[in-house]
Amino acid sequence: MNPAVAPDDFVEFAPEGSVRHLVCLFAPEAQRAAVRSLLQIETEICRRHGRDIDHSVSHARLEWWQDETQRLLMSRPAHPLTRRVASAFGALEASPPDLSALVESAGLDLACAAFDSRAGLDDYFRLWADGLFRSVVLLGSRGLGERAHLERFATQAGAALREIELLATLASDARQGRFHVPVGEDPAEHGPWRLQPWSDECARTLAGRLQACGRSLCEAAQALPSAAIPGQRAALVWCALGLRAAQVTERALPLQPVPGRWEAAQATWLAWRAAVAAGRGTTPFLLRTAS
Repeated sequence: MNPAVAPDDFVEFAPEGSVRHLVCLFAPEAQRAAVRSLLQIETEICRRHGRDIDHSVSHARLEWWQDETQRLLMSRPAHPLTRRVASAFGALEASPPDLSALVESAGLDLACAAFDSRAGLDDYFRLWADGLFRSVVLLGSRGLGERAHLERFATQAGAALREIELLATLASDARQGRFHVPVGEDPAEHGPWRLQPWSDECARTLAGRLQACGRSLCEAAQALPSAAIPGQRAALVWCALGLRAAQVTERALPLQPVPGRWEAAQATWLAWRAAVAAGRGTTPFLLRTAS
């Protein structure tokens, strides 16, 4: 099954003012085409499966995409979006990205996998980080001297970002059978996460995780060498927005957060400040002060 379609048939990868829209908007100009293509691929992979589509069709699509990630690595992509990615990375004299872990994480979402341990859940978050966020980070690499620092940053910050994103929609996802907290082996333990408002115990657990993720973002950003910061403008904007999302989600407890009227405007202002700071070689203010 080949899901390749004409590029004009793709929906916009993210609404205006959303995190992914702002990450693309404030990426360095030279990286913007590559970042946009990566985020479009994420949208394409994730929006092409769900309960409204036959399960076997969804699995077939993901299998096709897993094969496509290998074709991309061999510089033989078949899909219009992976061709765009190959072209954009080539223009930056960078190797094609390895997106196979992104497809693997989408497969776990399709299976509505519930994680009985923290270790299993952490592995799931790292799959997304390795499959998508790492590719954005490595776009800004200036050579082997920075590679080790960037790999650590991508793994630590990427896993924290993904966890924050999913904690912000935890109740909605739980009602669809997706649990992004450790739930043990007994199905009865799944129930409390579907309820609103959450119990005091659940709220404390979530607050602790959100705070831990916020600290991870700050520590990862502050560990970047100053010379590497300008090239990480897109990633640092993403981290700043992720930290803000963690704070908003924690303040909403024991309820799932509801976007406010001025959410997009406030996020845009924060993203602009983070981009300006990163462009000057400085860790964005929020990531320096919230740890």
